[in-house]
Amino acid sequence: SYGLSFGHIDDMCTLPYGVRARLDTQEASLTLLEAGVS
Repeated sequence: SYGLSFGHIDDMCTLPYGVRARLDTQEASLTLLEAGVS
């Protein structure tokens, strides 16, 4: 509902589990604060 294509859809974005992130509701953005893999 926010324009981010994730989940079980054709054009999806993979989000890493357990990674620190910043959700900015004013800018409608999600910023990952660390790498999803090491």
